[in-house]
Amino acid sequence: MNKKILERDAGKDIVVVTAYTKETASYGGRKEKIKSLFTTEHEGTGYHYCLFSLFSVFRFLLSFLRADVVHVVKAGPELIVPVLFAKLFRKPVIIKIAQDDLENLLPIKIKILRRARRYLIKNADVIVALSEKIANEARLLGVDGDKIKRIPNGVDIDKFNCNSASQSGVIRNKKYLFVGAISKRKGMLDLLRALEKYEGQNVDFSFAGPIYDIVGFQERLEVLNSKGYIKAKYYGAVNDPEKIIKEHDCLVLPSYNEGMPNVVLEAMACGLYCILSDINVHKELCAAAKGSIFKLGDPDDLLSAIMTFNFMDYGCAERREQSEAAIKRYSSVVVSQMYIDIYNSLCPLTHMGSCS
Repeated sequence: MNKKILERDAGKDIVVVTAYTKETASYGGRKEKIKSLFTTEHEGTGYHYCLFSLFSVFRFLLSFLRADVVHVVKAGPELIVPVLFAKLFRKPVIIKIAQDDLENLLPIKIKILRRARRYLIKNADVIVALSEKIANEARLLGVDGDKIKRIPNGVDIDKFNCNSASQSGVIRNKKYLFVGAISKRKGMLDLLRALEKYEGQNVDFSFAGPIYDIVGFQERLEVLNSKGYIKAKYYGAVNDPEKIIKEHDCLVLPSYNEGMPNVVLEAMACGLYCILSDINVHKELCAAAKGSIFKLGDPDDLLSAIMTFNFMDYGCAERREQSEAAIKRYSSVVVSQMYIDIYNSLCPLTHMGSCS
């Protein structure tokens, strides 16, 4: 729940019950309790821990009795238990559907647990879809279109903004950035092949993220550096990506599959231009922002997009316009209010004090 939304509704108590973490935060002198259903040292690793403790089962049931709304944030197998209990206690159910959650539910012949998931998703009160692709998959599953709400991920604009971003008004090398897993699924092989063909003006190209299935990645960066006109740098996995993002001009993301890529939203909020593969969610994002789309799996088309941006006039005014558009659509304040509106529409008027 966003801090500013909580401060706005300071007269209300909000209790969030989760199976994954335990934390208490205080906003404006008011505590927001995040209760865990598990008490073992392996907390949050699965619902099966409830079976080993009568007290945990009691807490689990009590949390549903006290709740006005049950909001399930993942549509995998873990949704079955909370949604069944929510239906048992006649609580409204919101299910958020993220990347790949529905793909194995679309075939007609599916196993019993998948059938259960499919039935529960179809009978939820609200389905939150991160992208239009996910919304379309939900419709194919048989979800009533009126139940589907399109809500993107939110961006923390206190961190991700263009207030202290690198300014492109000064003549210098264009600075490109990739953030994410160094993996085939993220299109890293396509990006490396494009850069290996690159010949042109000097550019900086940075990479941030853990290395997965790309053998010899850092050695290939050394080869790029030896060409003389590409300055390639690998940051490794980072905990504060906002600092790196603000130092660059353009995000490149050649992914083969994404739900709603946070890094693109964060880069846009920092004012970066975006070069993205032409998967559906990237097309959605570029339609409302400054960016370009290249053909998925085509290093030559990717290289062409990079060459085009090299000669593009993308300075302070363009960065600020990109940032303002992203913040208006994707700031955590805006996204949180969308969820608050859903909670308020589902909560009985006599219980408006506490939505979980």
